Amino acid sequence: MGETATCPRPYGGGTKGILMVGALQMFGGSDGWDHMGGWAWGWMVLAWVAFFAIIFYAVRVASNGSQRRATATEILAERFARGEISIEEYEERRAVLKRKASSR
Repeated sequence: MGETATCPRPYGGGTKGILMVGALQMFGGSDGWDHMGGWAWGWMVLAWVAFFAIIFYAVRVASNGSQRRATATEILAERFARGEISIEEYEERRAVLKRKASSR
């Protein structure tokens, strides 16, 4: 009547037992308790993939915000270099941009 039921501890318990059980589970063994079997490994892998995807996305969004935007004069020069506008149009628009910049 005074006895209490106890669960057996595989590998003697303690730190050594925890490490042994962890190693067995990691490499596909079983400690008899089967704490991490079946779908649990799949969910754990999915969680890590999601974690790194979130980190990657956050870094990418943060780095896009720090890029310098091209000025109007730089865009105009690029359009002229690509041949989209003639030299007359380039010079005319550049003069307008300089007037606007000096009037500020």
